[in-house]
Amino acid sequence: MLELTVNSNSQESQISKLLWKYLNLNHATLLFTTDKDTESALKFKDGRETVKHFPLILELVLTTSDTGSLLIPNEPELKGTMDSFVDFAFKHNFDVLDVESIRMLDTYLLNETFFAGPTLTLADVVLFVSLLNWTVRSKPKERSEFPNLMRWFDHLQHLPELATCFEEFSVINLFDVCGIKLDFIFRTNSLYRSLRRKKLKRKKKRKKNRSFEGCRWQCIVNQEAPGCRQSICSGLVDFLAPDDILNKKVCVLANLPKKNLRGEESNGMVLCVSNEDKTSVELLEPPTETPVGERVNWEGLSGEPDEQLSLKKGKDTFSLVQKDLLCKDNIGYYKVDLFFFKKSFSHRNS
Repeated sequence: MLELTVNSNSQESQISKLLWKYLNLNHATLLFTTDKDTESALKFKDGRETVKHFPLILELVLTTSDTGSLLIPNEPELKGTMDSFVDFAFKHNFDVLDVESIRMLDTYLLNETFFAGPTLTLADVVLFVSLLNWTVRSKPKERSEFPNLMRWFDHLQHLPELATCFEEFSVINLFDVCGIKLDFIFRTNSLYRSLRRKKLKRKKKRKKNRSFEGCRWQCIVNQEAPGCRQSICSGLVDFLAPDDILNKKVCVLANLPKKNLRGEESNGMVLCVSNEDKTSVELLEPPTETPVGERVNWEGLSGEPDEQLSLKKGKDTFSLVQKDLLCKDNIGYYKVDLFFFKKSFSHRNS
């Protein structure tokens, strides 16, 4: 048996309470003290030396639990990445507030869903608590400068098993902006150097991939290359019924590199519209008479798309254009320019 004592007013206590409840860590006792001079300490009932380094405490508690080990990557490289982010948070007293550190985390998440691999790890839980104070205090304009980090934070705060375990936590409206904004519902780990490559495609059939929770895979036929079937992963399963997606014309960012996600190939990004709190999501649809394969245009903008968008870090064009993708009066806009086709404008249904 293990016994962990933490200061009740510390960030370490918040992390501990979240982990104990989330993972049901019955093999270890969690105690709280109000003595500010008392360091966090893990004691062993078998007489081993007490551990006071909090990152090591967390690792020992998790690796000695069947449920806790789920947050520890098996691969040594990912385990090292996880440890580095936990240490990073520890050096900031688990309260990351400086802009340079936040920008570093945002840049890292450019091509990542989580901080240490394809699934939730201890690094994500620790950084979620460590970034909570900044996220609560920051203004929407400040948060908009870190789209990758806010996407990650929003994902975690909507994980029902995690959020309900965080005492006195309520979901933060991260996207409090005027109008209804275009939102990339599912990120396929790509950069977006050229918006001009968005193409119109028609969804032909879909299948649900149970190994990739929360996503639905649509098989798409590209009219420009007859017989070529493309699949796109979009996280719409929680927002739209199959009949709301099947055989619909949509706007797609089409020059993303292929990405293998749990055995399925994803080749693009579906554009959608959400309300401010993301409780309602709709497809961004072109006019019904628009032919499949037609490019999206904006008045006054011209040029040819990149053949394929780069995956190199540090060239986050998407963060520069995302804030300017809007939907006003049911019409899609990039800044003040309408999304338009030869026949009419792109729109949402309601």
